[in-house]
Amino acid sequence: MGEIVKEELRERFGFIRGGIFEGLLDYKKSKTLKPKKRKLEYPIQLTLYGEGNPDFGLRTRLGRFFEILCSGFYGGRIKQDCNISDSSNGFSVNSQPDLIHLARLCIREIKGVSPGESLKLSDEQIVKYFKLQTSTYFEKSPEIRFEIFRHGVRELQTKYGLSQNKNSLDDLIEELSGTTKFLLSLPFSVVFSIYSLKNKFTSRHDNEKTYLTLTRLNSSGLNNFLVYPEETLNELLRELGEDATNFIIERKKSPRISINQHKLKKFPILKIYEKNKDVGERIIKKIFDEGLAPSLFYNYCGSSSYEGGSVLSESELFKKPYQFKDEEPF
Repeated sequence: MGEIVKEELRERFGFIRGGIFEGLLDYKKSKTLKPKKRKLEYPIQLTLYGEGNPDFGLRTRLGRFFEILCSGFYGGRIKQDCNISDSSNGFSVNSQPDLIHLARLCIREIKGVSPGESLKLSDEQIVKYFKLQTSTYFEKSPEIRFEIFRHGVRELQTKYGLSQNKNSLDDLIEELSGTTKFLLSLPFSVVFSIYSLKNKFTSRHDNEKTYLTLTRLNSSGLNNFLVYPEETLNELLRELGEDATNFIIERKKSPRISINQHKLKKFPILKIYEKNKDVGERIIKKIFDEGLAPSLFYNYCGSSSYEGGSVLSESELFKKPYQFKDEEPF
């Protein structure tokens, strides 16, 4: 029986070393995500983000690819300035979301993870999104989602680092278009749980001297979310008395899209949503109030106490409602 289970696991995780849909028949047979735009343009030359700009490093080049891809999937504005501050409360949050939908107030953080590497959730970044999610600054709570791409480019720095000059930015766009493995689209409540709760897929790094203060979700954790989302959610949220039945889980595959005329190869997409807004608020509040987040999180929040009251209902982080202009069509 044990050998049969091992063989089933090897088949289910075949995509790691094999084809993109190997072992993922449920995704291959799933519906295709309907995109907002199919022909996308990555501005290479004669722009601020041109290839000759020394400030436009490899990490930024890679991130910009997935920002443009997400804008094709969902619409919205890339790198929309959203500077939010209230000096009367003794702090400020300066946020420039990767992708924002003004009309329905949805903010997306977009991440690209290399093969075999972990997802890094820094304390500073999570605190920023926690404040945006729980503040009364907005007229209504924003929807915050993390779009996590696993790409298939190996030896990224060696092949595409600025000092190498062996391959062009267009070569990188072409390789990313053909080797992206999957996308996990998660609500902030799930990301905050990954960041805060101890489990076999995460590890903490609290070296303040080197400013390396973050939680890592290891490669196996990312793969398990894709293959077994219900089971992975159940294990993650057990400590909170929550489970996957409070979420909607959708399996899809990527649409036909081209970036700079490079066709995007289809890949699996996992989307997780809370069944209602109360689920996310309950999870975030419980983690905060019970002190389950890393200790440095509370230091960065400026709070040494998390006793009593709901930060969600009593937050005084921001005073004035943020007013949006009409959203321009993408």
